[in-house]
Amino acid sequence: MGIKSNGDGMLNFSIIKTVAQFEIKLLLRSWAFRIFSLLALAILLMMDIGMGTEIGRSPHFFRSLSGSLPLMNIKMLNIYQGIIIVFMATEFIKRDRQHDTTQVVFVRSFSNFDYILGKIIGILSVFSLLNLLVLLIVFIIHFFFSPTVFSWQPYIFYPLFIGFPTMIFVIGLSFFLVTLLRSQAVVFALMLGYSLLILIYVGRPLFNFFDAFAFYQPLIYSDLIGTGNMTELLLLRGMYLLIGLGLMAATVLFVRRLRQSRLTGFVALFFALIAFSSAA
Repeated sequence: MGIKSNGDGMLNFSIIKTVAQFEIKLLLRSWAFRIFSLLALAILLMMDIGMGTEIGRSPHFFRSLSGSLPLMNIKMLNIYQGIIIVFMATEFIKRDRQHDTTQVVFVRSFSNFDYILGKIIGILSVFSLLNLLVLLIVFIIHFFFSPTVFSWQPYIFYPLFIGFPTMIFVIGLSFFLVTLLRSQAVVFALMLGYSLLILIYVGRPLFNFFDAFAFYQPLIYSDLIGTGNMTELLLLRGMYLLIGLGLMAATVLFVRRLRQSRLTGFVALFFALIAFSSAA
């Protein structure tokens, strides 16, 4: 049973679960997502075979560090899925307006907080599954076929510090922009330009401060000392995680439908202020 959210209630977990389930089904049925996912898996698999096995000629430092193979995969996937997430996350505006894909949900009374949170959980679930599939492939190659030293810690460390903050930031920024601009094409163009700007020009300067994808940040894992820069890593990746959470909460305030609940609006505003101030 969910908690009623009509009036001044807090959250309706039944609605959140329903929205998340519909979003997961729609994404998994999307041919765009299937093609992008298969393409990513195929490219990374060929890279792993070429760089991580005896078939290729990987340099000595690549073989000697246990975190090199999973780091290469997570960094490449992080950029690729960051762009794809923008397209899939902003797709809900077009689907909801043109294809009526959520009418079965809209007939119920629920708050904007329930709706946005359900959408976010659905998108995170699908792309987390993609990350797990990539890591599973890397693990099999790394453990059974690669001369590279094996260690299990990078398989937990990299998704938490590279993949997850980027997903939260990109989803939050995409949701916020598409809610304000109401145009998937414009938001996709802006986010693509933003991504290229990071990767080409502003990613390296100022101690990688603008590197939202963690592409240039030194993250190689050593069995002896770990990463050696955990404080800086927590500051940078924590900043983008908090900004993403703040943008998600701010999206709740700008969705163009009745809020249904004043309390959830105040909670979203409070959470957004806390997240932005903490990030700052």
